[in-house]
Amino acid sequence: MGCAAWAIRILAGASVLSLAAADVPTLPPLEPLFREAVARREKQYGPEDPRVAASLLDLGAFLVREKRSAEARIALDRALRIAQQSPESTVALRAETLALLARSAPDAGQAAAYLTKANPLQLEAQQYEAAVQSALQLSEFAEEAGSDPEALR
Repeated sequence: MGCAAWAIRILAGASVLSLAAADVPTLPPLEPLFREAVARREKQYGPEDPRVAASLLDLGAFLVREKRSAEARIALDRALRIAQQSPESTVALRAETLALLARSAPDAGQAAAYLTKANPLQLEAQQYEAAVQSALQLSEFAEEAGSDPEALR
């Protein structure tokens, strides 16, 4: 096969690749989506709702991954404040927020302080999750055995 034939094949392959690439949709920027989720939850549930804190946590995690620590800390500080003031917030939400604050901390001392607070909460969240799983397994066992789950306690 001559050089011209190879050139035609290469060009044909390139045009097929460019057509395939043109068919692939590009993803929208993610940050506006995270910010919109926060705004929608604020509007729907109020600015101090734990669901707003969860959206702020998502935004903060995105900003940490983008290495925008100062902006991440603003979202995460607010998420933590909401979570600490709300009796409906979960231990896991507070623990994860503290862990992300540690990752975005400007120095090792602040990171250590956040982790010192996060570690017991992470353990508590794990214990809670294990207890929930045990209760679910017990309930499933009781249903399979045809027993009342309360009678097994």
